Order: sequence, then structure tokens, then C-alpha cells
Amino acid sequence: MTPEQFIEANVKAELIKLGFSTSVASLATREAIRYYRNSQLVEEAR
Repeated sequence: MTPEQFIEANVKAELIKLGFSTSVASLATREAIRYYRNSQLVEEAR
């Protein structure tokens, strides 16, 4: 499992468990993955 797959599975599952709709959970999951990718770029630039 890649880090992005881990983020996707866990963020989405947790938000749905907390009562958020699937569409909101999907949107938040995409944003979490985007944040992860951007943070990786910053680390590489250092």
C-alpha cells in the first residue's frame, strides 16, 4: 500500500464514520492527498 492509498482509505473511512457524506469525504480525501504531495515536494526542495 502506498502512502497515498493509505491516506485515501483512512481519511475517507474516518470521515464517513464521523457522519460526513460520501461526497464530502471524497473531497476531503483529495485535499489530503494533495497536501501530502505538496509537502513531499517541499521536503525534496530542502
